Amino acid sequence: MESDWISFTIWGIIYQNIPWGVMMPIYYAVHLVISPTAHATHVKSKRQLVQFDNAALCVLPWSVLIGCLVPTALMALPSPQLISHDTHKLFVVIWQPFPLWVGLCQLIFTKGTRQSNIPEKKAVETSQQRIHKICTLCLRFVVLLNTFLWYLITFSDNYSWGSSFGEAGLLQKFIKVFIPVPLADKVTVETLPMGCLALLQYDAYFACGASLIWACVLYRRLVGALTLSNFTGWIARSLLYGPGGAALFVLKSRDDVLFDQTLKED
Repeated sequence: MESDWISFTIWGIIYQNIPWGVMMPIYYAVHLVISPTAHATHVKSKRQLVQFDNAALCVLPWSVLIGCLVPTALMALPSPQLISHDTHKLFVVIWQPFPLWVGLCQLIFTKGTRQSNIPEKKAVETSQQRIHKICTLCLRFVVLLNTFLWYLITFSDNYSWGSSFGEAGLLQKFIKVFIPVPLADKVTVETLPMGCLALLQYDAYFACGASLIWACVLYRRLVGALTLSNFTGWIARSLLYGPGGAALFVLKSRDDVLFDQTLKED
């Protein structure tokens, strides 16, 4: 458990100091090459791929909530409308090492959770149920968040900050939010926030795109050749969940297959 926490925290701190869009492709490439769990043929039994710490799974949502979502929400509070500039700077400093907070919460909460000795097959079934609940919760949250974002873009004229879109129509608004400036073009951004937005857009697309490719590779290594319907379904879900959410859906599908195969081995 401690080694997993250290590994997660180190990677997290690195990608907080190096762009996320650079670090995540490297992380996934390293995982696919050196991790024995990245390929079903590299383990003696598929059971090794589903040996999860059920106590850690139980507290994982709370660790992410307290260590990541709460600091992120505090940092996002508008200043000076709700908080002062000094308080906003403090929240940014607190948010910056959020992987460390998540890792610490996970370690502390797991240590404080009673470990139960249950049969091995029952442990696999319990892990399957908890992973399914966690993935379902995350996907529902992503849909809710995306729906709220689409609402804000569509009805931005009802809010004071909607003037930042100028006279743009609905399609142009979505383009401004989701489509970054082309890398090949020498474009002078209108404001510093718009320049930061363009960098964050590329950051998100590279990282989330790498996540989706990584998830597809893991899925293919387990189930074999992918079909056109697989790709069509995942692309459609990218529109609903975003590429990061679609990657989570692919991983959930892979885990469902993996758990079913493992339980059948018993």
